[in-house]
Amino acid sequence: MKTKIFILLILLFESFSYSQQSGWIWQTPSYTNMGISDISIINSTTAYAIGGLSTFIKTTNAGLTWSNGITSSEFTGITPERLFGIFFINQNTGWVVGYNNAQPPLRIFKTTNAGAAWFRQGENLVNGYLQDIFFINENTGWIAGNNKILKTTDSGNEWIEIPLPNNSQMYAVYFQNENTGFLTGEYWTYRSTNGGLNWTTSYTYVNSMLYSIKFIDQNTGFLCGYQSNKARVIKTTNGGINWQVKYAANSDQLNALHIFSAGEIIAVGGKYDGAEKIVYSNDGGEVWNDIYTDIPNKEILITTAFFDQNTGIAAGYDGKMIRTTNKGMNWSEVNPQDYRLRSTSVHFDNSQNGMVATENGKVFKTSNGGLSWDSLISPTNESIVNCYNFGNKIYLIGFNSFYKSLDNGSNWQNYPLGRNVYCSEFIDQNNGFIFGNITGQYWSFNTFFRTSNGGSSWDSVSIQDFPYAMKFINSQTGYIAGGNSGYNTYISKTTNSGINWTKHNVSGIYRKAKSISFINENTGWIGCDENVLIKTTNGGLNFQVLNFGRPQSWTTPEVFFRDEYNGWAAVNNPSGQMLNTTNGGLNWHIQFDCGTAGISSFHFIDNNTGWCAGYGYILKTTNSGNFITGLIKNEELIPDIYGLSQNYPNPFNPVTNIKFDIPKSGLVKITVYDLLGREVTTLVNESMQPGSYNVDWDASNYPSGVYFYKLSVETSQRDVFTESKKMVLVK
Repeated sequence: MKTKIFILLILLFESFSYSQQSGWIWQTPSYTNMGISDISIINSTTAYAIGGLSTFIKTTNAGLTWSNGITSSEFTGITPERLFGIFFINQNTGWVVGYNNAQPPLRIFKTTNAGAAWFRQGENLVNGYLQDIFFINENTGWIAGNNKILKTTDSGNEWIEIPLPNNSQMYAVYFQNENTGFLTGEYWTYRSTNGGLNWTTSYTYVNSMLYSIKFIDQNTGFLCGYQSNKARVIKTTNGGINWQVKYAANSDQLNALHIFSAGEIIAVGGKYDGAEKIVYSNDGGEVWNDIYTDIPNKEILITTAFFDQNTGIAAGYDGKMIRTTNKGMNWSEVNPQDYRLRSTSVHFDNSQNGMVATENGKVFKTSNGGLSWDSLISPTNESIVNCYNFGNKIYLIGFNSFYKSLDNGSNWQNYPLGRNVYCSEFIDQNNGFIFGNITGQYWSFNTFFRTSNGGSSWDSVSIQDFPYAMKFINSQTGYIAGGNSGYNTYISKTTNSGINWTKHNVSGIYRKAKSISFINENTGWIGCDENVLIKTTNGGLNFQVLNFGRPQSWTTPEVFFRDEYNGWAAVNNPSGQMLNTTNGGLNWHIQFDCGTAGISSFHFIDNNTGWCAGYGYILKTTNSGNFITGLIKNEELIPDIYGLSQNYPNPFNPVTNIKFDIPKSGLVKITVYDLLGREVTTLVNESMQPGSYNVDWDASNYPSGVYFYKLSVETSQRDVFTESKKMVLVK
């Protein structure tokens, strides 16, 4: 299901347009945990930065705060890429370049509205690994590539490939004017005097990687990188004809430099142990001094840029960003990230109270829906398998213990289990279940634990199976699932709280079951490794084997269905993606891609509101993760009354449009129901200003039939308006 909303907001004499917005909001860290590759300064307050898996973030206050970064091909037009180079010719028009594992890998994207939407260029080009881009004016630009450079003279509509004298990767491109330019990279630095059509060797060194090149004037310029595993700054005073090493340090590399004046230069990079590296010269590069920072969690710095002579930023691995206001002499961290660990579980009691547990026992809690998170004093440093919170009660399932707090994490009780825990579930604050295993040289004990008093005491039952996933739909009825390479995938059902189990093997499938989701006693899904999805509609007696449409190597840590049609799955390796289905798992589409950060866990409290977490991030949705696109139009009057128009066309196949009027600001929801009154999807769920709106429903993944759509508006005065209409889908 794809949703598109056109907003006809009534603003006299003004007109705006908004691109598609993601249904998932990045909650922490504030902007991204992806590596930052490059920065483009627009003016004294505005800059854009890019990074891994299509991160694109923006600042309008000289780097103090940054917009959220989240990857989605449906959000920006950029498919999940590794972006390396960015160049904006003005505040609105810019390009980013990089590569993707897909074929062809080469990627060039252009925006004309400050990154709100992107369109791809150079789709006819096949050889990839683009690293840097530079424009001399709105029409003429160059891209550094692998054994070639690309050039355009029509703003990127057409790119020509120009081969280089040697086979090597180029990392940086810089032009002094339309004729004279430089390329630098692996082993070679080149110079062109005819606009990049021909290149001659300017500098070469075996076992070298040079990542940045900048010039003060026509004659004086600098390179930085490393040679034979030693950091280097190299200088020319005759326009690149000759070069001389001016700085060398062992076991370091320098990745970017900035020139303040003919005398002052700064370069940033890092050591192989991960620590940052910053060096500074105030005599034109003859003598260099190390700048040391007391910033914790040091990371390799990849790029640096300055808004003026004093204020600048440097950024690099894991979204690390530091800021200076005195020309690099001192630095402070932008948005210090305490939450850098890999999450293992996320759980919300209601729309406000939730928690996230991580590897090494770290626990974070929120009481405002995830706007801010507090670190709790954890009772353990072992990895947390699952976490649950019910008001002030917090339960942690460790690898071999159960931990309980009755006062919101201030004090803890420890209940050793004597087993290695693999899966667990609490269906409420009283009833919980755990599976654990302990293995010796010639023996193995599998134990199923259960509690009906919130973990104050546990009963145990020995079982033969070794499950990796568990789901209970009430205190009596539950399911476990297992399997592995060489062992049949299975599901077992209990109707007496785990005392007895009935086992059913999935014929021909030998995959590890990672998660279970049931919407009732009969209908459920099992998410398995290697892209396998198993569905049953009779409690495990029979199975339908599906897949997520991903490569076989992909793993599935979690799957969740809210009804027979709508569900989510988190898949990983090599890229963490949140998938959504609207037809019971037959087809899936990507809601977002977080790259190597992965998705470890997600949790929904109702049909619309949910959270997911991975390495160093938490995301939230209030509209099922769907996407909405806004288009604002002027020259209309604010409507006097609420109104819900009949959809058009009706009957429809497969897209229809719904118009509605809002005379007062309020929380607006448009929900679609089937003929039995079951909620099918939510098209709108957000606060809106007065205006006339249109929303499209794409029902491609839904069966023919009668549906109802309902408009609900709740204003700040607690007034509620509702209206419903019928529509017919005919395929």
